[in-house]
Amino acid sequence: GINAEYGVRYRPRISPPPSSTQLTPACVTAVELDCDAIQDLQDNIAEFEIDNIDIVQTNVTNTPIRPSFEFDTVITNPPFGTKNNEGIDVKFVETALSAVTPGGAVYSFHK
Repeated sequence: GINAEYGVRYRPRISPPPSSTQLTPACVTAVELDCDAIQDLQDNIAEFEIDNIDIVQTNVTNTPIRPSFEFDTVITNPPFGTKNNEGIDVKFVETALSAVTPGGAVYSFHK
């Protein structure tokens, strides 16, 4: 969708061998505006039997997601500026940076 943002909180999980640590999301918050993209996400959640994803339908650039909650990692796929939404990619990155914990990570990608 055109408004995808994902906030992830991690908890460490030790798996064999004992010296390796694997990060597993404790919870994921998916923020999306497009109804079709939300339906696709819900289908994938059901198919892969995932139980730690909350979906929020909103415009991420003008609605606080969780003002009292910060994410360890934010993954965003912003729409890149076109004639109808010039600069929107920057707004997505600014929103992601405002939601990530100090020392956290923001990943922005494009197809």
